[in-house]
Amino acid sequence: MEKTDLGGRRYVQTISLISGFPIRVETQVSSKGNGVVTIENLQLRLYDAHGDGAHFEPSLLKTEFLDLNGDGYTDIRISGTVVYDQHEKADLEPEKNWQIWEPVRFVYHYDPARDGFFLQTQSASFGLDPSEGPITSKNFLNNLSPDKAIP
Repeated sequence: MEKTDLGGRRYVQTISLISGFPIRVETQVSSKGNGVVTIENLQLRLYDAHGDGAHFEPSLLKTEFLDLNGDGYTDIRISGTVVYDQHEKADLEPEKNWQIWEPVRFVYHYDPARDGFFLQTQSASFGLDPSEGPITSKNFLNNLSPDKAIP
């Protein structure tokens, strides 16, 4: 781990894309509790510990590097949970816990013809682009029935 100029942290690791071909995985976490992971052609927002209305549980989504489709190349499977805090409802009814949990899963396959990782499947109301994230997605909360809120 090393400190960045902005007061955050940076972690670097190496994984094997295919036997004998290492690639670099870099995670940068800001002092505000948000973070981006860079893997080859991808920049993914996988770290969110900031209480700005939503955060990941755990703070860093589980990221697994394994060959999911049997082609010999390492793929990426990302999973975890987003916790949405509905502060405006909590102010009206403080006796309730107004957290809503959304399980998330993303799979990226490596495509040697295009020399990069590409989204194969997504189960989440938001994308992992650094400019996006769970708090930018009102679709999940707007379409959620009240009985899914955790009392």
